[in-house]
Amino acid sequence: MKMLMMYLALAVAVVGVSADVCSDGSSCGSGICTSSVYGLTYTCTAYICEYPDGAEVMCVSPKVISVESAVYGRAREYVCHHPSWPNTGCGGTADVTAYVQDQCDGRSVCIVGVGNSVSGDPCRGVTKYTDIRYKCV
Repeated sequence: MKMLMMYLALAVAVVGVSADVCSDGSSCGSGICTSSVYGLTYTCTAYICEYPDGAEVMCVSPKVISVESAVYGRAREYVCHHPSWPNTGCGGTADVTAYVQDQCDGRSVCIVGVGNSVSGDPCRGVTKYTDIRYKCV
């Protein structure tokens, strides 16, 4: 049992940890905090399913959003998946970092709605999502 606990602790240290509160005590607001190896740095991740009106990304005030990257498309089958939706296989994405930075950087709350009109359609006939990586600074 002791060996199993040591193995699990090592596995968590190597792959990082996801939580609502980051290792430095800050919060990702509406996103998930993923700590790096040993929790020395963190990144917030928000997955926004394809919605016509977008969804909220936020940091707890007085911190503001600083977008590191954003991609639109479908890189992972399990994100924003619903059994009644069509094919979720594709693997195509488009870089929408500049667009999301324009919408969110320097704000504590923003509404992000990325669609085919922003970046084209990287996965025809497939429901897509936006994967946003950001920090609350």
